[in-house]
Amino acid sequence: MNIVIEGGRIIDPAQKIDTVANLYIHQGTILAIGHEHPKAISPMTRWMHATKLSARV
Repeated sequence: MNIVIEGGRIIDPAQKIDTVANLYIHQGTILAIGHEHPKAISPMTRWMHATKLSARV
């Protein structure tokens, strides 16, 4: 996944992402894009984020 941060917005046309949100990266892997810390969200949501958004940066 290629992510561009432009003017405070996270943009990735391939994933249909164009948002102002928190970007969580741990050990070079994107954990989640959202407004809640990954540990505060449900395991299923965390799995969906990790599956959809897993990428090396």
